[in-house]
Amino acid sequence: MDTLVKILVVEDEMLIGAKISLQLSNLGYEVTGIVPRGEEAIIHVQENKPDIILIDIQLRGKLD
Repeated sequence: MDTLVKILVVEDEMLIGAKISLQLSNLGYEVTGIVPRGEEAIIHVQENKPDIILIDIQLRGKLD
């Protein structure tokens, strides 16, 4: 049984996040979500347990 690699995208530019998500899905990865802030990413990781997290280097919000 093949399991898909789960990836979380943390990107505050939603158009860019959506494009990355689409490309990853087309490559056969499972995107667990696209979140715009570090604080939301922490909550998402606790609930969804992704294998990989792609994070923008400058995010809006307190946690960057």
